[in-house]
Amino acid sequence: MMGGKKFVQIPGTDAAGDPNAKNIVAPDATIDQWLVSKVAALQSPNKSLPSIQSTAYLPSGNGLPSFKVMSYKGNNLPLFPQADAARLFQKIFIGDNAGLTPEQIAKKVDQSKSVLDRVHADLNRLQGLIPASQKPKLDAHLSAIQGLESAIQNAGGGPMATMCTPPSQVALPTPPDGITKDEAQHLLLAQNQLGIITTAFQCDLTRVATFTFAHGNSDLRFQKIDKNVDKGDGHHGVSHDTSAAGAQARIDQIYCEQLSAALQKMAMIQDGTGTLLDNTLVVFFNECAIGNTHSIENMPVLLLGGKSLGLQGGQHLNFNKRYMNDIWSAVCGVFGIEAKFGDPAWGAGPVTGLFA
Repeated sequence: MMGGKKFVQIPGTDAAGDPNAKNIVAPDATIDQWLVSKVAALQSPNKSLPSIQSTAYLPSGNGLPSFKVMSYKGNNLPLFPQADAARLFQKIFIGDNAGLTPEQIAKKVDQSKSVLDRVHADLNRLQGLIPASQKPKLDAHLSAIQGLESAIQNAGGGPMATMCTPPSQVALPTPPDGITKDEAQHLLLAQNQLGIITTAFQCDLTRVATFTFAHGNSDLRFQKIDKNVDKGDGHHGVSHDTSAAGAQARIDQIYCEQLSAALQKMAMIQDGTGTLLDNTLVVFFNECAIGNTHSIENMPVLLLGGKSLGLQGGQHLNFNKRYMNDIWSAVCGVFGIEAKFGDPAWGAGPVTGLFA
């Protein structure tokens, strides 16, 4: 769904005899990281936070990446989602400069810059003293120094940093007897994670994010979460139970309600001449069309927001066995880069009808 190319196995592992092949990974950057690398408008001014990966299910954040990780930086380079909203909040909204006055922050930046200036000058002096064969290494050092200078400057906080108000985080309950921590906290954790993403976008601290409610083998017992779910098995078990259509429909509805609440908040935030939702393309999907059979035909995919990109809402399109690559190719096109993504063997070019 995200990688656009046939999976590869983690080097040194063997999936022989394992029908579920939990050792498979993406062989290249996923669409979110692809766009970050190629679209200037999606590159965050905060170089230390090019994108966010988060989840509302603790087991999604560790172990083998297969079916837990959506975002890959490259071949077998998974970006595990952060399952602890408090840690993500700390990383984004409370840095090393928390509690310092603007003057103290400026002093820290100046001190760091003066050290780097001396290192930069020393490296420049070496330019005429080293053999030509060593100059690429020196150039790499200079490039790294320039990147560090930029990061330090950003750490000082620009106008947006002073205007940014961290989101309120709902306190997560202690689980009562008979219910797991994940089950007790799941929906509130999802609200906190989605709130962090919304505020990070609003404050222009990053421009790209991926979020998963839970991974494909989720053991969350929704009967413990919602009284309208009539099956006591974990979500993965329910998805394989042919008699549990009502429970599965209610679980899907719960997740849609969570997304809807987050998007309604985005729609109320002014952003330029429109709203934050107008300027955000949201792609919502499950990696299986039918959980019981693991079918990947007729995948339901929702595209929401995206008014500034010309997304044509309020319609249902059937692309008749086209691959997700063709959706992503169309997205690449409206972001102003070449309208193609992934392995050409798994696509026929960008679909039409999504964007004006």
